[in-house]
Amino acid sequence: MRVLIKIGSALISRRHRIDYRWLKGKVREIAALAHAGEQVALVTSGAVAAGMEIRGLSERPRQTLELQLLSGMGQIKLMKCYKDLFKRHGIQVAQVLLTHHNFSTQSE
Repeated sequence: MRVLIKIGSALISRRHRIDYRWLKGKVREIAALAHAGEQVALVTSGAVAAGMEIRGLSERPRQTLELQLLSGMGQIKLMKCYKDLFKRHGIQVAQVLLTHHNFSTQSE
C-alpha cells in the first residue's frame, strides 16, 4: 500500500521553532510503516519556522521576500533534520522538487 503523510506547519512547529521532540516521534512512526513494507511519501511544511530558528526571529515576518529567504534557509535545515532522523532507522530520504509543469501535464 502507498501512504501519503502531510505534516503541516502547525504540527511541526511550536512558537516559530521546529518541535524536534515531536518530529522525532513522527519519524519513528513513519519508519515503522516503511519497515512494514508500506511505500511512504511525506509532504512537510516547516521551512519558514526552521529559517526563523536560524535567524533567531521570534515573530513571523509578513513580507514575501523575507518569507522566501527564511524558507530557503530553513529548507536546508529541515531536510538535514529529516535525513539525520530517518538515517537512525536505516532509511534514506530524498527531496522531490515540483514545478507548475508537474501539475499541468498528465503523467504517462
